[in-house]
Amino acid sequence: MRRDMLLPLMLAGYLFLLIFRPYEYWPVLGDFRLERVYMLTFMAAAFFVPGKRLPSSPVHLAVGALALTLLVSALGAYNGQAAWRTVEDYLKYIVFYVMLILSVRNERDFRFVLLAFVAVMGLYVGKSMWEFFVHGRHVYRMGIRRMVGIDVTYGDPNSFAASIAYSLPLFWALVRCRFPSVWVRRGLWLYGGMALVGIIFTGSRSGMVTAIFFALLVLMSSSRKLVGIFVVFLLLVFAWDFMPDDLQQRFLSTFGYGHTGKGAIESAEGRLKGFQQGMEVFTRYPLLGIGPGNFGYSWEGLSSGPKSHNVYGEVAGELGLAGILSFGGLVVVLFRQNILLRRRCRLLLSHPALLRSARRNVHDRSTPVRSPAAARDGGGSNGARYSMKNHVPPAEDNVSTRHGYALKATQQETGEAPYRMKPLPDTPETAGSAPADRTVPQTLAADRHTPQPRPVQAQRRKARAGAGAGGLAGGDLPGSLMFYSLVAQAVMQTLLLMLFKGWGDHNLYRYTWLWLGGVTVLGNFLFAQEVRRHGRS
Repeated sequence: MRRDMLLPLMLAGYLFLLIFRPYEYWPVLGDFRLERVYMLTFMAAAFFVPGKRLPSSPVHLAVGALALTLLVSALGAYNGQAAWRTVEDYLKYIVFYVMLILSVRNERDFRFVLLAFVAVMGLYVGKSMWEFFVHGRHVYRMGIRRMVGIDVTYGDPNSFAASIAYSLPLFWALVRCRFPSVWVRRGLWLYGGMALVGIIFTGSRSGMVTAIFFALLVLMSSSRKLVGIFVVFLLLVFAWDFMPDDLQQRFLSTFGYGHTGKGAIESAEGRLKGFQQGMEVFTRYPLLGIGPGNFGYSWEGLSSGPKSHNVYGEVAGELGLAGILSFGGLVVVLFRQNILLRRRCRLLLSHPALLRSARRNVHDRSTPVRSPAAARDGGGSNGARYSMKNHVPPAEDNVSTRHGYALKATQQETGEAPYRMKPLPDTPETAGSAPADRTVPQTLAADRHTPQPRPVQAQRRKARAGAGAGGLAGGDLPGSLMFYSLVAQAVMQTLLLMLFKGWGDHNLYRYTWLWLGGVTVLGNFLFAQEVRRHGRS
């Protein structure tokens, strides 16, 4: 085993413990506290492995704010024992978040960990399907046999379907990377088929609707919408024919058709009641809520009532205003960081001149670029510095001006010094030009009136083909940029799915939020690192 792969491999092992949870399926492993022993060993190994770094990111602040809210809310919780049990589990996820960032040091490690996540999900779903189809392990609820996960924490049919649905965006992003290994590609498609079957046989209406919502998100971002609509239609027809009659009636009840049993009606009404109860608890405990994990104690006349089954009611009722602000802040920060990353990648891919300029100048931090006014006045170091948004191609190639953003990685976002563009030296040709023209990079000045070698869409297709061309090691810079763009899109799609399904799922304390946070931090940091690496070559 290569020494530099020790931490990624151990991280993959902890992903297995976190998702598969063998200590819940085989209780004898729980007696040995397998998860705790493994994490302590993992942390000890990371302590002795050189080359670790924790890049600065606003995601850290958002995660810390939510953790602090949980701790303070738990101090005044109605049931302290239940609150601290919830906080303890969440702190374990924060340790996982930190170890995820420390263990991944380059693009190869990042690709490996993302593939390991899908592989572990494949083992988790595959084992659950084996128990359902071969050994008949199920729960009988809502008048149908429903598949369950093999664990206890997320083994409920609805939670199990949610786990599968939340993995679909990353699965699709890796499929689009087109890895050279035929076994990797086949394994990804195999997991896609297993995920579809798993969601169907859980009998989870919200899980099925969430999967359909993901298909709509894919169609909205696709350049071949008609082909996508046809493929989705075929998949739905195939799934419907494959589905037993009782499951067909179950899913038809989502839209008010078919046989709707009393339990199904009560289940749907329970989501609304959970939200209403959360708002009612919020009025009683407006600042910090009733406490983490204490929603069941908020029902009048019940010593322990049902859960919220609604993340919005859960946040408001259990954490109050502080929870709404901290949780909402985390979601906003994750969206913003991935939107910026995707835009930067697309900007570089759309403009070869910017790509060449970034390759050559990204490592040069010696000369700040001053504003035109500072250049005219001979201003010193206090002159306003320019970012790449001041060096855009002409109007006919206006992707950067249309989006209105700058290609820059600030020290706050990446932990590295910001990129700076080189000013042009004074030459007889440029001596009489306007100050703004003198700050245009040479590559852009040379290509200002040169036709692009290929259309933007064709160039992005070539980059997408190169996104997995190097396997785990990664390929050229355009392929790496497409890879990071796809991962950022997958994170945003997963966030949308979690917020969408949050209406019928109490997913506030899921590990998935911190998994997405770690992937976001790594994507932004490794993007800047990859551009610098190619800039030095």
